[in-house]
Amino acid sequence: MEIEFIKNFTKILDKTLDEILLKKVQDVIDNVIKVQNFTEIPNLKKMVGYEFYHRIKIGDYRVSFEFIDNKVRFLTIKHPKDIYKKFL
Repeated sequence: MEIEFIKNFTKILDKTLDEILLKKVQDVIDNVIKVQNFTEIPNLKKMVGYEFYHRIKIGDYRVSFEFIDNKVRFLTIKHPKDIYKKFL
């Protein structure tokens, strides 16, 4: 699977001081890299109302993705109350 990180995603990671969150995000990235099909990714949920967007819960945050063909784009890490604002 081809992996891409948008600029905003990497900025959020660079600013994050929570080591536990960073470790969990790294675990998610590793899981995405390992799978052959995105449906194999643990705890993955489709975002309501969006065909290609999905999310994974990590503690109090959500990591959002875009899946198109065999390409995964990591979009953002946000609190659940803010995650859908990105897509409106």
